[in-house]
Amino acid sequence: MAINKHNSKVNRGFTIIETLVAVAILMISIAGPLAVANKSLTAALYAKDQSTASFLAQEGIEMIRNYKDNYVVKNVGNSSSGSALSDWVSSSDLSGCRQNTGACGIWYTDGSIVNPIVSPCINANGCVLYQQDTVSGYFGYVNDGTMTPPPNATIFTRSFYLNPVQGGTNEVQAVVTVTWKEGNVPNNMTLISMMTSKII
Repeated sequence: MAINKHNSKVNRGFTIIETLVAVAILMISIAGPLAVANKSLTAALYAKDQSTASFLAQEGIEMIRNYKDNYVVKNVGNSSSGSALSDWVSSSDLSGCRQNTGACGIWYTDGSIVNPIVSPCINANGCVLYQQDTVSGYFGYVNDGTMTPPPNATIFTRSFYLNPVQGGTNEVQAVVTVTWKEGNVPNNMTLISMMTSKII
């Protein structure tokens, strides 16, 4: 008569401890790459917003330069002070856009780059940019005195001020600042350009 002997060490299976250790190792091996992927995605989104802010700041400088050039061309020879520069900086549109009096916004309302519009940033949402034209991609402002940004508002604000250079020179410092938030972290980008009455 044959007797079957079973080896308990061969047939016993996994214990609960071994299973938990295996699951822990698996979770660690998956969590590492996921954390790296999450940080990479966050860095890519920040780089995208930083790039957009840079373009918006540069666009603001170009709009101010366009405003200046248009004003000087229209009023050349008609300057009451002999300096077209002082006239365009002192124009009624720009009179409140100084470092010590307040910032302003500048934009094109109809997609035209001929006549930029200047308006003071009247409240916390006064310089919030919104997508005014999804076809052309132009950005604009809403300065209606309310504290509610428009439904198509972006995360960016853009403002500028002019700072005349002291010492009798025909120069003015144009400072454009773009701000945005990544979560609760505020970010900003500032571009400064020196301008004169010369058409450049």
